[in-house]
Amino acid sequence: MSSLKSVFLSCFVIIFLGFTSQVKATDLSWDMDSNGNIDALTDGLLLLRYTFGLRGNDLASGAVSTDSPLSPSAVETRIESTLAIADIDGSSEIDALTDGLIILRYLFDIKDESLINGVVADNATRSSLLEIRQHLIDHMPGIHTGGLT
Repeated sequence: MSSLKSVFLSCFVIIFLGFTSQVKATDLSWDMDSNGNIDALTDGLLLLRYTFGLRGNDLASGAVSTDSPLSPSAVETRIESTLAIADIDGSSEIDALTDGLIILRYLFDIKDESLINGVVADNATRSSLLEIRQHLIDHMPGIHTGGLT
């Protein structure tokens, strides 16, 4: 039985590495509903709901843009693909009350110290306003800059 588990684990690792090598973090964006626009009340809310554990229709209901080409299950899959960039503060955890609130605040155009006040994890590796803003900007669709905007 132990060798069967080893084979299964090896297959999983090979499949996982194959998938992750095809999707680079630089190709991911905050456009959770794939409609080409980034919006607090759709994309930000979707990531926040996901980090609070909502899935399926509870996740998507009223939060997916009307011009999104994705079904609720496809939205969930899309969000899961963005988890590689969703640890905004670099704490090794994707958390609703840190990462979820940071993206929501940013999409509501809060870009000063209020963006991170009270929501950066104690063990964050990205904790300054500049580091966090740059991480957010780096994953805006169509924006490929080396500096803040």
